[in-house]
Amino acid sequence: MPGAQVKADLWFSEYITPFDVYQHGVRRVDVVESTAYQDLVIADIGTYGKALFLDGKLQCTSGDEALYHEPLCHVPCLLHGSPKNVLILGGGDGGAARELLKWDTIQRIDIVDIDDQVIQACKKHLSVIHHGSLHDPRVKVHATDAWAFVQKSTDQYDVILSDLTDPLEHGPSLALFTREFFLAVKGRLHHDGVFVTQAGPTSLNESPMHPRIVKTLQAVFASVYPFQAFIPSYGSPQGFAVASDKPLVVHGDAAVEAVERLITERLGEAALRTLDGISFTGLFCLPKDVREQIKREKIVYSLKQGGFAPDTLPGARANDDDDDGNDDGNDRNKAVDSSVSLNR
Repeated sequence: MPGAQVKADLWFSEYITPFDVYQHGVRRVDVVESTAYQDLVIADIGTYGKALFLDGKLQCTSGDEALYHEPLCHVPCLLHGSPKNVLILGGGDGGAARELLKWDTIQRIDIVDIDDQVIQACKKHLSVIHHGSLHDPRVKVHATDAWAFVQKSTDQYDVILSDLTDPLEHGPSLALFTREFFLAVKGRLHHDGVFVTQAGPTSLNESPMHPRIVKTLQAVFASVYPFQAFIPSYGSPQGFAVASDKPLVVHGDAAVEAVERLITERLGEAALRTLDGISFTGLFCLPKDVREQIKREKIVYSLKQGGFAPDTLPGARANDDDDDGNDDGNDRNKAVDSSVSLNR
């Protein structure tokens, strides 16, 4: 595009790697705050609409957040079939809760997010994303640490969603991608429960994080399937992984038919923007090089063994709404520099 056609005078710079930057043109800034845990910005970035940034990293935008939240929420629910009680680790923007409430089986959703200031800002300024889900009587928000909540809780869940920031050294979510934490999460699932986590960018040029998260899950769960979705505002494919101790069917005609049937029976007229039977199975078609790297990967994240050095994680994405291992939703960020950079 010729420079003369550029409309923005204010730019938000998001550092992807030490050598790459993604700039978002800003129409209006609604919130600029420093919470007890992170720097918070809510702004209208023009092309993608309302956007949430935490510590300089884009978490979600109203324009394309469905491309993130639909796979994160509906993949595990479709594989479960009849989710009633769901735990969201993160999710303070309310996008995940909005999607889960489309299921006619849902009875309770617990959201665990340490940063209440972010939650309140999202309630006020991001209704275009949460659609009132944070006020639904079936939804309870716990402003506490994710690890502490999982360890102390005696509740069992059908589905657990992890939407936490990436496991960078000195980062808030470092311990929450370890074998030890995944074992604790497994203890909060029913015997047929399903766990899903954001799993960093699948671009191997950015980071080896995705294969390592998958390998760590494989050390805990009997069935683990990585998948990915492309969210344009992130600039690269976003990885996820779904896990359970029961067999999971994610490929072939049987999966397509089961997904189509469940969407009709359980979601009814609740609109899905991106998912149907065909696109569901397509999520699990990872590129050959990513699949091969997962097979070769040896590192399992552990509190004892570590493996989180920043030089081995050059381009991590911090995800959604908070920086204490309990952030809200969207796990996104890839970054080296956590500073917010607004440039004119």
